[in-house]
Amino acid sequence: MDDQTIQRTVKHRLGKRYGGVVVFLVVAMALTWSARLWHGAHVEATIQQQQEAVVSDALVRIEREFTAMQQALLNRGKVLAEAPAIIQAMGRRTRDEQGESDAALIRLFADLNLPGRWAVELYDPSLQLIAWNGISLPLDEAHEAPRFLESFQTAIAEDSDWRQALVVWVPIRDGVEALGAVRMMQLLQARTPVQNQYLRDYSIGEVWERGTRLPVRTQFERPFSGQAPLQGQARLLQGLDGAILGRVVVEPPLPDRLLEITRRRFDD
Repeated sequence: MDDQTIQRTVKHRLGKRYGGVVVFLVVAMALTWSARLWHGAHVEATIQQQQEAVVSDALVRIEREFTAMQQALLNRGKVLAEAPAIIQAMGRRTRDEQGESDAALIRLFADLNLPGRWAVELYDPSLQLIAWNGISLPLDEAHEAPRFLESFQTAIAEDSDWRQALVVWVPIRDGVEALGAVRMMQLLQARTPVQNQYLRDYSIGEVWERGTRLPVRTQFERPFSGQAPLQGQARLLQGLDGAILGRVVVEPPLPDRLLEITRRRFDD
């Protein structure tokens, strides 16, 4: 077989191979495009069902994140409440060694490394503030619960209409004796009188909006009222202890926006 015959044979085989690849890609693109068109038409035909499904997914995500926020606060609070150094210092306070113990506790809490928008406070059984780290907000209503200092409590703390924070109280106990409590907090909303590159308003609702790409409204009150929202789908936000802490409302996407979400799934 001469060189020209070999070259023609190789070209023929390569041509068939590449031709098959091209045909496969064309068919795959056509199928993807057809699926996209069909799904878009299906969304248009069942727009309400699709809107409800998208909102339901967003609400589930928000509830999961809210639970995770509480669990993180509770876990850190338990670490502090069960720390031998803190239990011993709080025990010494009950034996009239308050000055030395408080100084040690203040140093300990001042040195804590906390995530952004977190705060922690340390109280004795009479709710006297001993030590802290981070922002300070007025007391919430958790201490009014019958089982306060027996088990953890969740609540919402408010500083007028400027700030709101998620709160988890964790009791400090030495056996059956209640020595005090750790109050963990995470900001939910904050307004600043002046806004610039360093100071900005913050809202957990806006964080959830960016995460779900849907309009989100939150409502945290003390005490929480049961008024139903006028628009959107709502879900009560519960504490890990069962307390009702607020409500989140997610509004469904407009039809055009829903189609955009659907197309993005195929494009990705």
